[in-house]
Order: sequence, then structure tokens, then C-alpha cells
Amino acid sequence: MAGTGDDQPATFSLTGAFALTDGVVRTDDIGCKGTRSYDDSAEGTCVTVYDPAGGVAATGDFGSSKYAEG
Repeated sequence: MAGTGDDQPATFSLTGAFALTDGVVRTDDIGCKGTRSYDDSAEGTCVTVYDPAGGVAATGDFGSSKYAEG
């Protein structure tokens, strides 16, 4: 990525989705979180995205969740 001219890395927004289909419980009317071996999957969990070369492309965290029946 090209710098912004002041030796700071360029910034970008990365949006994605994570579907947990096993080991999930409802936390309120619409939210959810992981259980058992997925108990670290909840709102605020840190996420690191790697590029094909294994370098860190982005960091962030899980946003709000939505529980879907079935």
C-alpha cells in the first residue's frame, strides 16, 4: 500500500461477515455469542486479516451480532 505522504500507512475500510452455525446462544432479542470452543466469538472480539503473503492487512473487531433461527 502506498503511504499518504507523511510516512503513515494508507487506511481503508474492510467489511465482512462471520457466520457461526454451531455453539451459539442468543444474548438478547437479536444478538448472539459463541459457546464452548467458540466462546471467544462475541461483540468486541479482535480480528486480524492477513494478506496472501502472511502480512497483516487489517485489524479490527466484531461489531454487533444478529441471531437467526435455524
